[in-house]
Amino acid sequence: MRLPFALDHLRAASFVATLAVVGAGAAPCFAASWQQAQGLLQQGRYEQALHVADPLARGKGGTTASGRASVLIAARAEIAMGLLSQARKRLEEATAHAPSNLPLRAELSRVAMAMGDRATVHLILQSATRLWQQPSTDRRNPANLVAMASIAQQGENWKWGNELFREAVQRAPNSPEPNVGWAYLFLEKHAAKEAAACFADALKVAPRHPDALVGLARTQLEKGYDRIAAQASLQAALKENPRHLGALALQAEIALDGEDFQQTETLINSLRNVNPRDPDAAWLAAAVAKIRNQAQRYEDEREARLDVRPGDGDFFANVAEALVRQRRYHDARAVTEECLLQAPREARCHNTLGTTLLRLGEEANGLRELRTAFEADPYNVRTYNQLQLFEKTIKTKYRFYETEHLRFRVQAADQLALERIVAPHLEEVFRGYVKRYGYTPAGKVTLELYADPADFAVRTVGLPVLDVTAVCFGPVITTLTPTAGAMNWGIVLSHELAHVFSIGLSQERVPRWLTEGLAEWETGQLQAQWRRRDGLAVWTALRRKSLPPLGGLSKAFFEAQSNEEAVVAYLYSAHAVEFLIQRFGFEAIRDMLLAFAQGKEEGATLQRATSMSLNDLNSAFAQHLEARYSAFAAQFLPTSTDAVALTPANAESPHVTADELVRATLFALQAANMGAATSHWARAQKLVATSKRETGKERSAALYAFVSARMAEQQGADVAGVVKDLQSVIGRGFDGYEVRLRLGMAALQTGDWDLARKSFEKAVALAPDEVEGWMFLSEARTRLADPHGALKARLQGFLLDPQNGKMGAELVRQSLALQAVDLVLELAPWVVFVDPDDAEVHAAHGRALQVTGRHREAAKAYGHALAFGYEDAAALKSALAKLHEVLGDNPKADKTRAATQPPPLRGPAPPLPQ
Repeated sequence: MRLPFALDHLRAASFVATLAVVGAGAAPCFAASWQQAQGLLQQGRYEQALHVADPLARGKGGTTASGRASVLIAARAEIAMGLLSQARKRLEEATAHAPSNLPLRAELSRVAMAMGDRATVHLILQSATRLWQQPSTDRRNPANLVAMASIAQQGENWKWGNELFREAVQRAPNSPEPNVGWAYLFLEKHAAKEAAACFADALKVAPRHPDALVGLARTQLEKGYDRIAAQASLQAALKENPRHLGALALQAEIALDGEDFQQTETLINSLRNVNPRDPDAAWLAAAVAKIRNQAQRYEDEREARLDVRPGDGDFFANVAEALVRQRRYHDARAVTEECLLQAPREARCHNTLGTTLLRLGEEANGLRELRTAFEADPYNVRTYNQLQLFEKTIKTKYRFYETEHLRFRVQAADQLALERIVAPHLEEVFRGYVKRYGYTPAGKVTLELYADPADFAVRTVGLPVLDVTAVCFGPVITTLTPTAGAMNWGIVLSHELAHVFSIGLSQERVPRWLTEGLAEWETGQLQAQWRRRDGLAVWTALRRKSLPPLGGLSKAFFEAQSNEEAVVAYLYSAHAVEFLIQRFGFEAIRDMLLAFAQGKEEGATLQRATSMSLNDLNSAFAQHLEARYSAFAAQFLPTSTDAVALTPANAESPHVTADELVRATLFALQAANMGAATSHWARAQKLVATSKRETGKERSAALYAFVSARMAEQQGADVAGVVKDLQSVIGRGFDGYEVRLRLGMAALQTGDWDLARKSFEKAVALAPDEVEGWMFLSEARTRLADPHGALKARLQGFLLDPQNGKMGAELVRQSLALQAVDLVLELAPWVVFVDPDDAEVHAAHGRALQVTGRHREAAKAYGHALAFGYEDAAALKSALAKLHEVLGDNPKADKTRAATQPPPLRGPAPPLPQ
């Protein structure tokens, strides 16, 4: 991971400097000037800080404690501006005057490391260690502890550095600096949880500490890529120091991850305005060059950086990791191989190369690199986790199973389901993709199916927590096992397999929106039920103009702040692909992938493939979406169209209108901000009560009644009043899914089951792809003693989001109990895609197929049930034997006959046909 140069401890220098002059008897005028320089340094006013500190440092040099403090501040200002040689000379002169001063040695070690002078770093570690062992050294002084910890860290003695930082924290509990230093050591080893705890402790003492805020932002990205929280932390840091290099660099990294190259370039320029040779600006610019296929620029950035710091392994590792996040795995490999030519003993380069090779399926070479990395640095959490996984867990618990085109890593317990159900389906999907794309991946695609979510996470990112179910690295897919019953493996694995083709055909240069949109479109082509459905959310986003245009659509994924917004990004991308294919044919998509493989830019590629300007293309896409969602446009959907936030100032303005307050109430309700909702609503009610409503304001009246019902729901008011308000909305001619859904929910509370049923039936008619409406309709029909109708509604809800294996199996059992053969036939095939080794579901499916005369399919389903350990195997074999007789295969009938009765399935079974 990328760390700010020298831990970016501008305040650490101030900390050790402050302690150095405490009790030193500095003159008041000197103290005032020194404090002024310290304040300027902390505000990012480095030129002024140097201007104030330099004469103090020169006048006192290293001969006094106050002079040494000024040396540290002047040196830190020079470092921030990239004046490394100047800072080094200053520190060497001061250290010569004060050879026993550890803070000066620590700063000199940082500068030497920044210049790539590892020999000097290790010499400083040796001399400082000898000094530390002398009786005259105050080993309880927090400044000395922090300094020695930093020297140990620079010299790669991480264990000792950890111990020293811990003691410094104990001895200076009211200073943030020891915790900040300790936290950055943890971050260097990917121990984000421990780092976050240290940063939190530092911020308790100094809530506006910029280094701690930047470090906290890094942990927020490391632990779960919480971009919103990280940006908030960075903004707080930049408020304290607008030129904070670590904050600007991390903002640029976030922009780069989001493919916002313009913002990345702007921030690179900001970094270089402070420090023309900033190391973060160098790797960020090099990464942009690689991603945008600017070979000469990459070489220029690389050579310029190596002039500043020869053998800079961090430069290459940072570029490679940025490429990995862009799915450019082969480019990442090439960069890390460059790294090892420049810095052959750099542990981080070996780690990055090893991880990249594992993602490309080259396990022997990847593990060799990880072992080398571990020998050089046994404290890197990711290195340790991956080696443990491969050398212990995978080695003892997993095996490979291969088909014609695919290679599966799976536990023994899951292999049977893989062989009988999963692999045959994916082989068929693979062949279909080959035909459509005109492309065959080199070698077999590897799918690694992990039973333990922690194992899956470590294999994928090196850490034991990951909030996704599958990841495609091109030739390798990692995922949870299909037998976990936690996902629809048909959707997930077909989706990931589609990525293999778009990533491979484009030579890993496909934009995210296109590879995700294609994967969504492909699964929808396989099964109509597998199309992702949340049309109301997409329509809402379109109305709010919160979605980016073609040419920059990948931002929708990056800017998603919730799971719902992420789903919208997937759906929006799928719609874009659907539009392009309907309008220009699939060949246009394939041409785009080939153009990306040649390094063409996204905008130019879209225009070339469609023969349209981006403006015209986006206008046509907008019309496509308007037509698709025209049913919503005719409905009253206030949450989607009327909710608008008010600033605190506008909310308190004497000129605010009732309508504005009503809309703001709805927005606050949607954001679960009941304090703001209550305040806005109270004022809206007063304004409505004291003014006459104008004619022609029917929508305003309907909106007021709807929000009144919503507020009553939240406040637990009379439910009958909620029903009355919602019925008044409909009575005014404003009908829609939201109104009907909430009216049905209120009717359920009042016990008016028929009104509830009618409301939910209307709701699903208005929005047939919304799961919630179907589930509530099932509840209403259950209350009306209509079990068959309730089951059909619940089944429809399941098919809209077929992910819950337990629910699917229960629906099959309920269908059997009602002798609803039609529902079993409709449902069982989809449940198998959630829980492929459920013997009861296979048996039930076989029974329904047998009853309807589909004997060959029934025999296959019974065979699956027996293979997965159906409880009454004898009865099932008897039924299977009869099927073989019907099919004219008497040898098979004789072989499988074990009983004479059909299997007693749960619930009354329909009679066999005569």
